[in-house]
Amino acid sequence: MHALNNLAWLLATCPVTEIQDPGRALNLAGRAVVLAPQLPFVQDTYAEALFANHRVAEAVSAARKALELARHRQDYYQNQVLRFQEYL
Repeated sequence: MHALNNLAWLLATCPVTEIQDPGRALNLAGRAVVLAPQLPFVQDTYAEALFANHRVAEAVSAARKALELARHRQDYYQNQVLRFQEYL
């Protein structure tokens, strides 16, 4: 699950255009969510992958789920929700 999540994050957020692969990131992040839906960082990666694929409403939903699950770093997860909402 960690490998899926970490690779998905890299493919969704890497500033190097040649490394970015939003479709693959979404596939990997979706698989990680199936394995560990209760982990906020997995939901956060899924939200980033959705966002990278221009699925903004779904990204907001996943980011809210991450915020609900978070026991730490609530400010980070709240900022993610707000960042994605700006594009609705």
